[in-house]
Amino acid sequence: MVPSASSEPSPLEPNHEQSPGSKHDPAQGGQVQQTLRDWSIYARYSQLGLEMVSPIVLGLLIDYGLDTMPWGTIVGAVLGLVVGFMRLLHLQRIEDRRAMTRKDQR
Repeated sequence: MVPSASSEPSPLEPNHEQSPGSKHDPAQGGQVQQTLRDWSIYARYSQLGLEMVSPIVLGLLIDYGLDTMPWGTIVGAVLGLVVGFMRLLHLQRIEDRRAMTRKDQR
């Protein structure tokens, strides 16, 4: 492995300067919380995408099973859009409340 030109240690390489029993930097705890918060947001919006797509797939499967092409797919698409937009509005309200709570705490 070729050493990097920067003076900062790589996050992938072990840091040999700290002993295993040394205390952790409190700033790292904040970084971990922020990273978890970011992943939580990504998970919510991924779930939103699945909630919009799954009714379409279900409608398509019903169409193939009952030979009613394209009506199940159309109903699934409309249902997916309606449920997806309702969920998006719900997530936006949650984010607005969190922003107001953070603003009030400052």
